[in-house]
Amino acid sequence: MYFKNHPNELFDFYRSSKLEYCCVCCGKKYKDIYSNQHCECTSKYYNTIISNKMSFFNTPILGEGDTPLVFSKKLSDSFSYEIYLKDETFNPTGSFKDRETAYIFSTISKNSSVHIVSSGNAAISALVYGSKLGIKCSCHIPNETSIKKRDLLSKLNGKLCIHDGTYEEIYESLVDELKDKINITSGQMIDRELGTSSLVQEVFDSGVFPQAIVMPAGNGALLFGVFIGCLELLLAGKINQLPKLFGVQIKGHAPLAEALKLDKSFVRLNKRPRGICEAILADASYCSPKALLGVNLSKGSIIQVDEDEVLFAKEQLDTLGYSVEESSASALASIAYLDKYIPKKTKVLLILSGSFQKKGLI
Repeated sequence: MYFKNHPNELFDFYRSSKLEYCCVCCGKKYKDIYSNQHCECTSKYYNTIISNKMSFFNTPILGEGDTPLVFSKKLSDSFSYEIYLKDETFNPTGSFKDRETAYIFSTISKNSSVHIVSSGNAAISALVYGSKLGIKCSCHIPNETSIKKRDLLSKLNGKLCIHDGTYEEIYESLVDELKDKINITSGQMIDRELGTSSLVQEVFDSGVFPQAIVMPAGNGALLFGVFIGCLELLLAGKINQLPKLFGVQIKGHAPLAEALKLDKSFVRLNKRPRGICEAILADASYCSPKALLGVNLSKGSIIQVDEDEVLFAKEQLDTLGYSVEESSASALASIAYLDKYIPKKTKVLLILSGSFQKKGLI
């Protein structure tokens, strides 16, 4: 990818006061674009365009943000790192996706109609915020979505569209079908990730800033949003170097890890994802080019864990009073692999990205 080989140009791009857009894969700049535009250098399914708007801060819509940051002595003693937990389950719909949704809907006019391909936290967040703000939301989900999730989504205000096929098949077929409509799906809407960068500013404001940040990685949107937040602090002279960024995926379903290994912007595994970590099981990661930019420039990596390790990590978090979904527990499951990249006693931030607890939404 272009900025991996020309990092100084990336810094110059973000320092520019003139609003521009740029492709991370080829470096081509754009003056004006539409929300779902893609660069002709690569696949239309992957999000490669960035803007120098950087982070997004605004008055919270439903109270998103300012989530707890907690030092865990027990985990620190167990793993010999200085471990902090950023608990995103305290957001209104129980996940970091509320930060993204708040940004997206702050840029969309009331009474607009939007579409999203998701059967999980992103869909729930969009439906709840859309109902609050008068934005019509159509949620496109796979037919194999669990009855429990389908029941919850059907009770939220919005249109539920059920399709045959996998998430990736539905996502890609709708890219063409929705090309003249507002598609807010991760990997399609440019700058969706900017909402997440506020998480990094909150950590910095706490007076505790990590040397490494670990988070679950499905499409890769959270990784890129965190990278942008860290980059902003670096360019402002508030930190001296980027913390190492680590995304966590499941062994056998880790397109980000495979792309990093092959030094590519993205790969398609051509495997049908199955397992308990629905939010990060992937055949393709559609924010891969931007996510891997952050991983490469921060000298981080993508760590693969298996689901038994995730279940054990979830049990540990349950014992500590953190009710998170399995995908979220993957961040803790990766700790055993960190010594390959960072020394013991390093200050590490784990992002607990989401929870099953959705009480009070209906």
